[in-house]
Amino acid sequence: MKLNYILHTEEKYGIVFSSMTIDMPKGFDEFMKDRNFELKYSESSFNPETDIQYKNKVYHTKQGFFLYLSLTENVMIIYFEEKQLNELTLFIRQLFKQLKNATTNDKRTERKN
Repeated sequence: MKLNYILHTEEKYGIVFSSMTIDMPKGFDEFMKDRNFELKYSESSFNPETDIQYKNKVYHTKQGFFLYLSLTENVMIIYFEEKQLNELTLFIRQLFKQLKNATTNDKRTERKN
């Protein structure tokens, strides 16, 4: 079932999104904070002792993809137009390569400290 935000976007622009589900690697949410994606929607709660606790986030990329991060289920669903499938494949590979490099660099920094 699609998110209401995605359904509204489809209706507004007269398009239909396909979806792709990917298990989120460890640390992916932190990695996403440093990316140049626009956070369009979120569901969260607030705890004065721990600050904001996100449950879900929807990011919009420059390529037109919507990345839905379910932080409670540890899964990412990417919404895209079917004609973008090849571009999406390249995007995902590049994104996970950047994540791997960031994780490797963090481990190197931890060892030096």
